[in-house]
Amino acid sequence: MKETLKVFPGVNDGQRFARAVLEFAFGLSHEEAINANSCDGSRDRGLDAYFSDDDYFYLMQFKYHDDPFGKSIQFSAAGPVSELTNCWNYVSNLNQASTEYAQKRIRQELYDAAVAFQDEVQVHGKGVKLVVVEWADGATAPALASGNSWVSGLGIGHHIESFEVENFHSIRDRWEQRKAPLSRYKGSIELTFLADEGQIGLAAPHQAIVVHVPGKDLAQLFNTTGDDLFDPNVRFGLTKSKFNPDIKDTAINDPANFWYFNNGITIICSDFRLDNKKLIITDPGVVNGGQTIKQLHLAGKISDNLKVLVRVIKSQSEAFDGKIALYTNSQNAITQRDLVSNHREQIRYQTEFRTLPFPWFYERKRGSWDILDLNERRVYVAGGTGKGRKRERRLTNELVGKAVLAFSIAEPVIAKTDTPALWTREVVGGYYDAIFCKSRDVYELAVSSLVYQVLDTQRAVLGTKGVAGGIGSRDDIKDCIPHLTAIVGRIVRQKYSNGPLRQDFQRMYNDLMDQKTQYIAAENFVTHIFYSALLPFVVWYNTGRRQLDPRWESSNWYKGLGNWNRHPDTTTMVPAYDLYGTFTPQAAVKSTTALVP
Repeated sequence: MKETLKVFPGVNDGQRFARAVLEFAFGLSHEEAINANSCDGSRDRGLDAYFSDDDYFYLMQFKYHDDPFGKSIQFSAAGPVSELTNCWNYVSNLNQASTEYAQKRIRQELYDAAVAFQDEVQVHGKGVKLVVVEWADGATAPALASGNSWVSGLGIGHHIESFEVENFHSIRDRWEQRKAPLSRYKGSIELTFLADEGQIGLAAPHQAIVVHVPGKDLAQLFNTTGDDLFDPNVRFGLTKSKFNPDIKDTAINDPANFWYFNNGITIICSDFRLDNKKLIITDPGVVNGGQTIKQLHLAGKISDNLKVLVRVIKSQSEAFDGKIALYTNSQNAITQRDLVSNHREQIRYQTEFRTLPFPWFYERKRGSWDILDLNERRVYVAGGTGKGRKRERRLTNELVGKAVLAFSIAEPVIAKTDTPALWTREVVGGYYDAIFCKSRDVYELAVSSLVYQVLDTQRAVLGTKGVAGGIGSRDDIKDCIPHLTAIVGRIVRQKYSNGPLRQDFQRMYNDLMDQKTQYIAAENFVTHIFYSALLPFVVWYNTGRRQLDPRWESSNWYKGLGNWNRHPDTTTMVPAYDLYGTFTPQAAVKSTTALVP
């Protein structure tokens, strides 16, 4: 356990323990486990994690001890350690959660759990499972009886289908079933390897070999063995990875480069030997790379040019097996953003942003600004004598992507809630090709991004009581910046009915930049639209929603609660703006488009 905790981020071992259990005992991915545990902290009211699968919504509490032996289970629904049951009144009652969150009595993530509960349980009918996990070897029966007694006292309509208590023994059993390669494929398999490509051998402390194998042989291997070849932790993830379509696509369309793009396969075994150009492997278990084998199988006929790196390790130690499975599947994640950072269009935009009047640094790689030479940085520092003269003109490609997705493509909900969609190809349902397409001019990207930033800045400008006259507040707009960006994009397109051209975006860019400060102007066409039309609209919108539905909070617009985001229902913010404009002078098309340069 202590070895495993080193792999996970967290402020303490208790948090790392929760994330490890969520991944290795409950089958979440590494990233999903971390996200599920994000509610853990001050004002969490006992909720350490929540997540859902196809059938159930899980609420979980964790307790970790350095030494689990001789420890009793502390949970009691009627006692001082009743943390998990304490969260129920908030998670199951969105009204109460909203009130408590507005008064800063509960954390944001607990409120988010209440929103998710409303949607997945009360709207879509999932059952609820409450789970207490304590790293102690004491009996679970007393805690379980206490929990079940509490459930029975809730009356009808509570949606709870089970209350479960997991201790050291049950978690270890779950863990070993999912992660430890205790059962491998029984028997031997043969793999043809490419002797001419060379090989690497290691004799101690564990015998191992690295070879290159034709992809078609790996596909045939799956035809022979099926899922029995895969360790349980690998088998669990075969259908879940977002990269699976890319593996298959490369195998079909770019087989010669498959070896360069793929991390290869790791196999543990009880023995292996070479026989001419055959590698005979006894009792094999694939602990990393199962997705590769499965996608090769699904790709159909495999080219002779497709090669895969295969690493085979001889091991008779379950502890060593477990560490191989752990560390080969829990490396620091390379994000989808990282994978596109060297694409031609990303390099092009980085170059073009530098050529803008008052150049901007386009951060296409994480950390690239941090390693930039100080002399190079000076190019992007606002050098004017006015306010903000030392601010940096710097945009990440993630912010640019979200801004374009909202401003130009009119998908603000995706921009707010689904960052991976920015980097995913259109063929698998993403928006990368639409955002960073050849026809999209750098001035359009720049204007979209500055519009987004100007609107986001208004959160700081607005006080908690709003502007003069008490109109609007920071809370009214804090969660709807992508939607407001989309509305500005719609207003721009209304002015230029055939679509704005490069020179139109150049005028907008010049309006947005201050010649003196060499940074974003304090007053520009976006601020004028915001205070004359958008802010009054958001106040009207939220007020109307609260009157129709007491559950409504200004942050709910993007969270999929009920039918609030079903286009073109006017309860969705962007179409609602059109309705607002039909009877509100300041939002009339003619008046707002006149503000656009």
